[in-house]
Amino acid sequence: MKQSKKLFSRMLINNWGGISHKVMEFHEYVNLFSGKSGSGKSTVMDAI
Repeated sequence: MKQSKKLFSRMLINNWGGISHKVMEFHEYVNLFSGKSGSGKSTVMDAI
């Protein structure tokens, strides 16, 4: 029997860390976070 995947494709962040409001769309397989220091990459990972 095939097991179903549990995925999420969209996330809303409100007042988390330094992010006041952000809607993020995710790909089913691979997502890459890149940016300068202090841009919020770790904040997004903490929210996930």
